Amino acid sequence: MLSGLQVNERRGEQLRERVHRYTRRVLDCLAQQGVHTPNRSGLPIVEIPLRDHQRIADVGQLLFDRGVYVTLAAYPLVPHDEVGFRVQLTAANTDAEIDTLIAAIEELAHMGELQEATLEPPTPREASHVSAS
Repeated sequence: MLSGLQVNERRGEQLRERVHRYTRRVLDCLAQQGVHTPNRSGLPIVEIPLRDHQRIADVGQLLFDRGVYVTLAAYPLVPHDEVGFRVQLTAANTDAEIDTLIAAIEELAHMGELQEATLEPPTPREASHVSAS
């Protein structure tokens, strides 16, 4: 524990800034692609729901083939309209890894695999879910 505190003292701000920058890049990509995410907090766990919940295996395979490791959120673990994947960004990621992730998100968006963003405010259920992120 002491060594962790020492790292935080020496490089904590730099590491937190990197995670924030990576998260911002991914969230900006989603916004530019018109893709929905319930992430309103800006925290580095980004959920990306699919347009068709039955496509989870194919989307997961595409991401794996592109070298992107994500956590799949499949039905019945989540409701049909929340099926998708979660990206956990860390300071251990590299700029190249984020570039690869963004390219995969853009590919999936162009294929129509991801839920489109709407201008409607989040439902109370979404809002309570977001605050827990």
